[in-house]
Amino acid sequence: MTAGFEAAVDASEQCLWLREGMVEKAQPGGYGSQRRWIERSALVLGLSDAIKPPVVEEIVEQLGLSGLEHHKAREQYGLASGLVGRGKAIVSVLNLIRFGDDICARLMAAGTLGGCWGRVVLWDPKFSRRLSPLSRVGRASRSPPFV
Repeated sequence: MTAGFEAAVDASEQCLWLREGMVEKAQPGGYGSQRRWIERSALVLGLSDAIKPPVVEEIVEQLGLSGLEHHKAREQYGLASGLVGRGKAIVSVLNLIRFGDDICARLMAAGTLGGCWGRVVLWDPKFSRRLSPLSRVGRASRSPPFV
């Protein structure tokens, strides 16, 4: 998923990936890949219009974000006409996320809710079992979003 966030950070800094054929060393997929990674990042962070409002609220909760700040970023993403504006909206949400030991579990849970991937399981070495980051046990095994 870091490529998705990297694509958004690059776009927010007006650094658009080169299109194939523009220069000898253009990145494979270039501009189109950057657009797709940004779209996936928007799904993970609940910014995409393709996600219904009740699911967006769950994503906001999983990521430990303020609903008002997230709403502003979602509106900014929806109104953006290009990759630069969308990248800025994604980066604004990334700046709100508290990064800790549980960040991977929270992003996996948010991505599952956003429809980026199927069922995700985490390994709990303490009890030698698999658990979903969306289950009560999975949420209880990680620290709360607001500390």
